[in-house]
Amino acid sequence: MMNRLSASKRRDVRPTLYFAAFCGSAAFATGAQAQEVNFFLNAEVDPFCAATTPLGENIEIDLGILSQTPTGSEVSSSGDVEIIYVCNGPEGFTRTISSLNEGVLVRVGSAGGDGNEIPYFVEATGSEGLDFSRTQFAQPQTRTFSGSTAFLNGVSGTLTVFVNGVLDGGTAGDPTTRTTVFAGQYTDVLTVAVTAN
Repeated sequence: MMNRLSASKRRDVRPTLYFAAFCGSAAFATGAQAQEVNFFLNAEVDPFCAATTPLGENIEIDLGILSQTPTGSEVSSSGDVEIIYVCNGPEGFTRTISSLNEGVLVRVGSAGGDGNEIPYFVEATGSEGLDFSRTQFAQPQTRTFSGSTAFLNGVSGTLTVFVNGVLDGGTAGDPTTRTTVFAGQYTDVLTVAVTAN
């Protein structure tokens, strides 16, 4: 009877020892996990939005001697002025076009007004919505453009200025010649500005 109990106890011990050995192996495997090193990379790109031309920032447009052109005839800038619009802003940009003298050429030395100013118009071409029909910039005009890879690479457009002559009756040099404005030099400054949205 004692021997059977002893034998029984030995059978009870073996499974317990086996289980303990198995748990020990699992614990050892878990403790052998690989250690990690993480490198967090970071870089930055500065924002850049601009309207540029091959001719620089300040361009003179000579509309000629308007007293040699009848009032019913039109003069345009000789050759379209190319403007390249570039913007890397993901939200795009806003273009503002404004005239210092509110859309008229003003005689130098005067404050404008009757006999001292000549209205003019501007027309633009270009893709991506850059174009517009003839406009007199009596007030600044703005247009918003969405960010795109096209503007990231640069999109070209043109500006053309149109103005009517001031010769009103007769021909240039005749005694009957008269003009709609006083003699002098007439100027204005047209500005195209681009800002990131």
